[in-house]
Amino acid sequence: EHGWGDALFVRGAPCQISLILPTKDRWSFLQQALPKYIENPWIGEIHIVDETGSDMEKIATHFSSPKLHLRIGCEDAAHDAVYDWVYIQTTDRILEEEDFASWWAASCPAALGIVRKTAT
Repeated sequence: EHGWGDALFVRGAPCQISLILPTKDRWSFLQQALPKYIENPWIGEIHIVDETGSDMEKIATHFSSPKLHLRIGCEDAAHDAVYDWVYIQTTDRILEEEDFASWWAASCPAALGIVRKTAT
């Protein structure tokens, strides 16, 4: 865990999820998670915000998807998210398609251990 906790921000009616992945030297996690996240139909876009840029070259070399948006620095990727649901994942737990489906069916953010907040 990286200490910030995961968060879900609600901006309107449910749709696909914009996934925000803050990273700094998390290549081993990204290498395992990104193939699953790219194929996950619940995830419409993936914003990877690399604090130092140390993971960017590896990501760009190994992954190609219109879902991926790469940036260096501490930019507010949630602001650029296009989907109504924005999930900021700061832990190294790989979320499976079933996690999203279970959470959605229960209408319960706690099913993923996340905080729900209305964005302005």
